[in-house]
Amino acid sequence: MSRSTGDEDKERIRRILVALDASPSSLAALQAAADLAAANDAELYGIYVEDVNLLRLADLPLVRQQSLFFSGGRSISRQQLERELRIQARQARRALEDAARRRRLRWTFRTAQGIISVELLAAASEADLIILGKAGWSRRRRLGSTARVVITQAPQRTLILQQGAHLGLPVGILYDGSPLARQALAAGVRLLFEREGYLVVMILAGSPEQARELQSEASEILRSTGVHLHFRWLLKPSVKHVVELVRAENISVLAVPIQVGNLSIDSLTEILDELDVPALILR
Repeated sequence: MSRSTGDEDKERIRRILVALDASPSSLAALQAAADLAAANDAELYGIYVEDVNLLRLADLPLVRQQSLFFSGGRSISRQQLERELRIQARQARRALEDAARRRRLRWTFRTAQGIISVELLAAASEADLIILGKAGWSRRRRLGSTARVVITQAPQRTLILQQGAHLGLPVGILYDGSPLARQALAAGVRLLFEREGYLVVMILAGSPEQARELQSEASEILRSTGVHLHFRWLLKPSVKHVVELVRAENISVLAVPIQVGNLSIDSLTEILDELDVPALILR
């Protein structure tokens, strides 16, 4: 793919921020972060945030009758909660260190205290890519509140993973010809990790004529990469149409601009609510 030096520098991933809380969802995010760091010779940067809102809740008498971490239900004091948070932070650090050592990666870890989304957004300025679990400790399928805030407000690219998900193949891309969509094409190529696979380029267009033009454009952009391409057209797409096509094509990773075609940011979060595949958000 022909890109200027400035474009290559902008797209390069040097440091990957991964949000850790020792939940299965965040541990899945850590493995994906480590794989991407190894593929890009990038540093792994882990952060664990002691949620100040949980600490405030622990001071309320009614909350003390139910554990914030265990399903059996037991009383918990602020002191006990602080101890459990410290234990979780140590577990998160060990997991990061182990993942980095296995792949011989550079790594950094720190603990912060505050509102999780606020701390993650502050740390995002120090990284090129943010990776976090879709719903933290929650077992629900929908986006958690932290993931929703990061998707809509983070200044960097963001990769969202559901518990148990991994960066498989094929890679799907939503493409409308915009500069961000062209970045999504490049990101899709990198997500292949030089493995045997193909890209499903989902063309978002208002008419067949426009779709043909966009398909020709994407083919030309990716010609020099040698990757295999499958094109699918979505004319005047809706959230439902995108979700159905991703499922029909068995897409394992989705690369999508924060705004693409006629889909708003709210539409994007609806799509992510419905899908269980990892999603890389470009901005």
